[in-house]
Amino acid sequence: MPAKAPPPAFDGALLPLGAFMQMGSRNMEMLAEAGQEMTASMRKAGQTLSEFFGERLKKDVETARKLSECRTPDEVWRVQCAFFEDAVADYSKEAVDMIEIASAAAVGAAQPVEKATEDALRSLSDAGEKARAGVQKAVRETAQAAS
Repeated sequence: MPAKAPPPAFDGALLPLGAFMQMGSRNMEMLAEAGQEMTASMRKAGQTLSEFFGERLKKDVETARKLSECRTPDEVWRVQCAFFEDAVADYSKEAVDMIEIASAAAVGAAQPVEKATEDALRSLSDAGEKARAGVQKAVRETAQAAS
Protein backbone atom coordinates (compact mmCIF):
# COMPACT_ATOMS: atom_id res chain seq x y z
CA MET A 1 0.00 0.00 0.00
CA PRO A 2 1.55 3.35 -1.02
CA ALA A 3 2.27 5.92 1.70
CA LYS A 4 -0.27 8.68 1.99
CA ALA A 5 0.88 12.12 1.01
CA PRO A 6 0.47 14.69 3.74
CA PRO A 7 -2.52 16.97 3.30
CA PRO A 8 -1.76 20.36 1.73
CA ALA A 9 -2.49 22.08 5.03
CA PHE A 10 0.87 20.82 6.33
CA ASP A 11 2.90 22.16 3.40
CA GLY A 12 5.69 24.32 4.81
CA ALA A 13 4.81 23.50 8.42
CA LEU A 14 8.33 22.30 9.17
CA LEU A 15 9.87 25.70 8.47
CA PRO A 16 7.86 27.49 11.20
CA LEU A 17 8.40 24.55 13.52
CA GLY A 18 12.17 24.78 13.01
CA ALA A 19 12.13 28.53 13.68
CA PHE A 20 10.01 27.95 16.78
CA MET A 21 12.43 25.31 18.08
CA GLN A 22 15.43 27.58 17.37
CA MET A 23 13.73 30.38 19.29
CA GLY A 24 13.03 28.00 22.17
CA SER A 25 16.67 26.94 22.20
CA ARG A 26 17.83 30.57 22.37
CA ASN A 27 15.38 31.24 25.19
CA MET A 28 16.66 28.24 27.14
CA GLU A 29 20.25 29.45 26.72
CA MET A 30 19.23 32.91 27.91
CA LEU A 31 17.47 31.47 30.96
CA ALA A 32 20.46 29.26 31.75
CA GLU A 33 22.80 32.26 31.66
CA ALA A 34 20.47 34.28 33.88
CA GLY A 35 20.12 31.32 36.25
CA GLN A 36 23.89 30.95 36.53
CA GLU A 37 24.20 34.61 37.45
CA MET A 38 21.45 34.34 40.05
CA THR A 39 22.98 31.18 41.53
CA ALA A 40 26.39 32.83 41.83
CA SER A 41 24.82 35.86 43.49
CA MET A 42 22.83 33.73 45.92
CA ARG A 43 25.99 31.84 46.82
CA LYS A 44 27.80 35.15 47.44
CA ALA A 45 24.90 36.46 49.54
CA GLY A 46 24.86 33.28 51.62
CA GLN A 47 28.59 33.43 52.20
CA THR A 48 28.43 37.12 53.11
CA LEU A 49 25.57 36.54 55.56
CA SER A 50 27.32 33.56 57.12
CA GLU A 51 30.49 35.58 57.69
CA PHE A 52 28.47 38.50 59.06
CA PHE A 53 26.53 36.40 61.55
CA GLY A 54 29.72 34.66 62.65
CA GLU A 55 31.36 38.01 63.39
CA ARG A 56 28.25 39.34 65.11
CA LEU A 57 28.06 36.23 67.30
CA LYS A 58 31.68 36.76 68.39
CA LYS A 59 30.86 40.38 69.26
CA ASP A 60 27.70 39.35 71.13
CA VAL A 61 29.65 36.81 73.20
CA GLU A 62 32.38 39.40 73.89
CA THR A 63 29.72 41.87 75.03
CA ALA A 64 28.22 39.26 77.38
CA ARG A 65 31.70 38.68 78.81
CA LYS A 66 32.21 42.43 79.31
CA LEU A 67 28.79 42.76 80.95
CA SER A 68 29.64 39.96 83.38
CA GLU A 69 32.69 41.96 84.49
CA CYS A 70 30.77 45.19 85.11
CA ARG A 71 30.60 46.34 88.76
CA THR A 72 28.46 49.48 88.43
CA PRO A 73 25.35 50.52 86.53
CA ASP A 74 27.48 53.12 84.72
CA GLU A 75 29.80 50.40 83.39
CA VAL A 76 26.78 48.36 82.23
CA TRP A 77 25.40 51.45 80.50
CA ARG A 78 28.69 52.11 78.64
CA VAL A 79 29.03 48.46 77.51
CA GLN A 80 25.41 48.38 76.32
CA CYS A 81 25.74 51.70 74.45
CA ALA A 82 28.92 50.55 72.74
CA PHE A 83 27.24 47.23 71.85
CA PHE A 84 24.20 48.90 70.29
CA GLU A 85 26.25 51.48 68.40
CA ASP A 86 28.44 48.72 66.99
CA ALA A 87 25.44 46.52 66.17
CA VAL A 88 23.60 49.32 64.34
CA ALA A 89 26.74 50.12 62.32
CA ASP A 90 27.32 46.44 61.49
CA TYR A 91 23.71 45.74 60.48
CA SER A 92 23.56 48.94 58.42
CA LYS A 93 26.73 48.01 56.56
CA GLU A 94 25.44 44.47 55.99
CA ALA A 95 22.17 45.82 54.61
CA VAL A 96 24.11 47.96 52.13
CA ASP A 97 26.25 44.95 51.16
CA MET A 98 23.14 42.81 50.59
CA ILE A 99 21.53 45.54 48.47
CA GLU A 100 24.69 45.76 46.36
CA ILE A 101 24.74 41.97 45.88
CA ALA A 102 21.03 41.96 44.94
CA SER A 103 21.54 44.87 42.52
CA ALA A 104 24.49 43.14 40.86
CA ALA A 105 22.43 39.95 40.60
CA ALA A 106 19.56 41.78 38.94
CA VAL A 107 21.85 43.52 36.46
CA GLY A 108 23.76 40.31 35.76
CA ALA A 109 20.59 38.29 35.23
CA ALA A 110 19.17 40.97 32.94
CA GLN A 111 22.21 41.01 30.64
CA PRO A 112 21.33 37.77 28.77
CA VAL A 113 17.76 39.05 28.36
CA GLU A 114 19.05 42.39 27.11
CA LYS A 115 21.35 40.65 24.62
CA ALA A 116 18.50 38.42 23.40
CA THR A 117 16.29 41.49 22.99
CA GLU A 118 18.99 43.28 21.00
CA ASP A 119 19.43 40.20 18.80
CA ALA A 120 15.67 39.97 18.23
CA LEU A 121 15.43 43.67 17.35
CA ARG A 122 18.39 43.36 14.97
CA SER A 123 16.75 40.34 13.35
CA LEU A 124 13.45 42.21 12.98
CA SER A 125 15.26 45.20 11.53
CA ASP A 126 17.09 42.97 9.04
CA ALA A 127 13.82 41.26 8.08
CA GLY A 128 12.15 44.66 7.65
CA GLU A 129 15.01 45.84 5.46
CA LYS A 130 14.79 42.70 3.29
CA ALA A 131 11.02 43.14 2.98
CA ARG A 132 11.44 46.82 2.03
CA ALA A 133 14.06 45.90 -0.58
CA GLY A 134 11.77 43.17 -1.93
CA VAL A 135 8.86 45.57 -2.23
CA GLN A 136 11.03 48.18 -3.96
CA LYS A 137 12.28 45.55 -6.40
CA ALA A 138 8.73 44.38 -7.12
CA VAL A 139 7.61 47.98 -7.70
CA ARG A 140 10.52 48.60 -10.12
CA GLU A 141 9.82 45.35 -11.98
CA THR A 142 6.14 46.18 -12.19
CA ALA A 143 6.92 49.68 -13.46
CA GLN A 144 9.33 48.28 -16.06
CA ALA A 145 6.82 45.68 -17.20
CA ALA A 146 4.13 48.35 -17.54
CA SER A 147 6.27 50.61 -19.70
